[in-house]
Amino acid sequence: MRWVIRIDETEPDGTCFPTVVVKRLDRDQRLALPAVSLQEWADLHGHPKPRAAAWVAQGRLPAWRSGHAWLIAPGAPPPVWHHRAGGEAETPE
Repeated sequence: MRWVIRIDETEPDGTCFPTVVVKRLDRDQRLALPAVSLQEWADLHGHPKPRAAAWVAQGRLPAWRSGHAWLIAPGAPPPVWHHRAGGEAETPE
C-alpha cells in the first residue's frame, strides 16, 4: 500500500485539512513520483534492500536522508556491478 496525501476542500474559515488516502499505485505511477523510500526503490528495481543500502553507503546511489528515511528518485539506475575476483559478475539474489 502507498500513502497519498490529498488536501480537502477549504473550510468556510479558510482552513483545510489533509486527508490520507491509502492507495495501491501501479509501477508506472510509482516511477513518476519525485522520490520513493529506499525499500520501494529496491522493490521497483528487483534488488534486496541490504544491497541497495550498501550502494547508498558506498556513494553509488544518489539517495538523501529525510528524517530517519533514505529517499531516492525512483528512476535512478542501479550502479554497474563489479566483477568478483574469480572473473564472474555478481548476480541478483
